[in-house]
Amino acid sequence: MAEEVMAVEVEGELRQVKSMADASFNITINLPEYCVSQAGIMLAHIHDRVKAVIQFIPTETNNDRKRTKRY
Repeated sequence: MAEEVMAVEVEGELRQVKSMADASFNITINLPEYCVSQAGIMLAHIHDRVKAVIQFIPTETNNDRKRTKRY
């Protein structure tokens, strides 16, 4: 019997963070087309609790953008 995958690593683009009426936050991360297998694994775990660490990757695009804090 194969072991269940308990973690995936992906690189994507943070597209949206929005606050919800129940005081939680929804986060949208767009994954590139080569992350099909990781997305499939995550689809099998919808509604499961997860733990995540987000590492920001410096790029010319997001270094040139003026940063503003919105809370």
